[in-house]
Amino acid sequence: MIEKDYVMRMIQQIGKSVAKVFKQIEDKKLEEAQLEAQSASIHFLGINFDLLKKLSTKGIIQLFTIDEDLDSIKLYIAAQLLFCDAKINNSLNIYKKSLELLLHNNDHSNESYQNHANDTIKQIRSILKNKLQK
Repeated sequence: MIEKDYVMRMIQQIGKSVAKVFKQIEDKKLEEAQLEAQSASIHFLGINFDLLKKLSTKGIIQLFTIDEDLDSIKLYIAAQLLFCDAKINNSLNIYKKSLELLLHNNDHSNESYQNHANDTIKQIRSILKNKLQK
């Protein structure tokens, strides 16, 4: 029960950070949005956001896997932060990377935050569909 509470608190915290980034994007404060995403990466994942963006999907999964045990909460957070970055930079490749991480995470965990992940998956698929139709 304590672990589930911890996970839900982490999800709430990352949700607040993501909401803050989206608000800054909406307000056209892209530099501030980028700084918030960078700060969240250090705070929640302990790694530089630029490094996270440079890693392949496989590399990110390996980063958060220890002894074949996937840290699904960190993978979820990484995917959410990449989703923010994709919105900031309007990047098709980063949208795809975020989607791949979320799908991998859903396949390898059954955490209580999957509803949140599924919402993001739907958003990304919609964005990708619209971008590819243009």
